[in-house]
Amino acid sequence: MVQYDEWDEALPHVTFGLNTHVSTATKVSLFEFAHGFPVRVPLTMGLAERQEFNDDTQAVSLIERMENRHKAASDHMTASQLRLGHLLEKRLVASRVVTGDKVWLDPKHTPIDISYKLTARWFGPFEVLSSDGAAVTLDLPETFGKAHCKVNI
Repeated sequence: MVQYDEWDEALPHVTFGLNTHVSTATKVSLFEFAHGFPVRVPLTMGLAERQEFNDDTQAVSLIERMENRHKAASDHMTASQLRLGHLLEKRLVASRVVTGDKVWLDPKHTPIDISYKLTARWFGPFEVLSSDGAAVTLDLPETFGKAHCKVNI
């Protein structure tokens, strides 16, 4: 694009690029997934023989190839989801807060008259007076006014 207002002229090229990009999850492009064969551009049109359906066996063969590609893409997607699930499981650590610990308080949940954009990112640290599962009682200063001392973690 040369000018800012010429974006609509580039849109077909951007769409073509997105539809022909090979996905890392499915290992095929959207075009190949939908049509059963890779996209042909002017540079590659003469390289492969042109297929014409002379009888039903070629049509059945194309249908089987498309079904196989869909199954393979589905298998790749399932494998990617499993890998992601295993990665997320490793990062999951249950938080355990006991009496005497010090914690920080998120200002989103405090009744302060200052805009959230202008407040500090975290308040604290505050000492935990008691802990009952996910609910903890904090030692909040009087400057917090109406803020309740019992919060969920």
